[in-house]
Amino acid sequence: MEDVLISYYVEATDNNGNIAKSPIQHVWVGAGGSGSGSVFWEPQNPNLNEFITITCSFATSSTMLHWGVNHSGSTWQTPNATYWPTGTSLFEGSGPAVETPFTDPDEDGVYTVVLGPFNNTEQVVNTIAFVIHDGSSWDNNGGNDYHITINNNPGDEPVSSNKTVSTLMNTDYVFSSEDFYFSS
Repeated sequence: MEDVLISYYVEATDNNGNIAKSPIQHVWVGAGGSGSGSVFWEPQNPNLNEFITITCSFATSSTMLHWGVNHSGSTWQTPNATYWPTGTSLFEGSGPAVETPFTDPDEDGVYTVVLGPFNNTEQVVNTIAFVIHDGSSWDNNGGNDYHITINNNPGDEPVSSNKTVSTLMNTDYVFSSEDFYFSS
C-alpha cells in the first residue's frame, strides 16, 4: 500500500481468553507531506504561490486548525485576513492565533484545511506554525508545534495551482478567476 491513510487497532487476548482492543489509530503510508503520522501537509516544501493542504487523520467536524505565521519561539503573528480561509476567526476574539475549521470529510472520511497562497505583499510569510484544537484537546506535536517553512524565492519557473472547492452534491458552483492562478 502506498499513499493511503490506514485506520487500525490492536487486539490482544490473554491466557484467560479476555480480549482487549486499542482505540483506533491512523497512519499515513507513502510519500507525501511532512508532519507526524496523523498530521501532515502537501506540498512538503511549499512556496509562496502554492496552496497547502493540511490533513489530520483524527479530525472531526469540531476540529480546528489553530495557527499563526512568522513564529519566533512560541510567539506567533496573526496572519493577514487575506490569508484566512472561510470560517476563520481570531482565537478567543483577540489572537494572535486564528482558528480555521477543517472541511467536511472527503469520500474516505478525511478532514483537511487548505491554506495559501501566501503571496500578498502586505505580509510576507516565512513560516506557518500550527496545532490541532478540538474542544479541550490539543495536539501540539509533543510540545513543539507543527511548522511549515515557506519558500519565498521559488525561482523563475512558472507556478500554477488550482483551488480546492468542496460543495454539496447536485449543487452548482460558478468558477471565478480566484479559483485558478498562474504567476511569474
